[in-house]
Amino acid sequence: MPGILLFLWATYASMICKLVTDAEAKTACLMTYFAGHILRHWGIFTPTNHRPWIMRAPWFYETLNQCYREYGLQNVGPVTMRKHRKIQEMARLRDITLPVDLLSGDACQAVWVCIHHKELHKDHRDLNWLITHQALPVRTRRYREGQLGLPSCPWPKCHGATETIEHLLWLCTCAKEVWKRVKQIRKVVTSVS
Repeated sequence: MPGILLFLWATYASMICKLVTDAEAKTACLMTYFAGHILRHWGIFTPTNHRPWIMRAPWFYETLNQCYREYGLQNVGPVTMRKHRKIQEMARLRDITLPVDLLSGDACQAVWVCIHHKELHKDHRDLNWLITHQALPVRTRRYREGQLGLPSCPWPKCHGATETIEHLLWLCTCAKEVWKRVKQIRKVVTSVS
């Protein structure tokens, strides 16, 4: 899952865990009633006979369970589950790089390190991610999704070529002009001492 989803889920889960385990919280009884079944499986809540709790949690607590399983936090204790930063850290530690076709495991890791390099600006890392996952909203993609009538490039000099990511970045006549100017600027900047 993307980082924002992990952040939101971790914040939500830690808030629920804090409210259930905090004896001073006024909502602890309500949280225990609705989330008790899930939190019992997590090892955070031990039910007692003098407090009611339901066996089937509402959907908004079931999302907690789905994320808990997806991030593999089954062996995490209650102390970790009360702090959203620790939950995020544990989930990121378990995150693995998925293999890319035609690349070995080490080469795949090297590619991902370059794509998501820490010194790149956030916007550039996002662009790299979109390109790598073929998710950049080029005309062919928007055409497939029914958002456009034609998948062709809007530049007249391209003569109706299909706008793919490769076309947008390298083959389009406009892109070629941009790259030519960037090359000229780069020569000027690097030649000045």
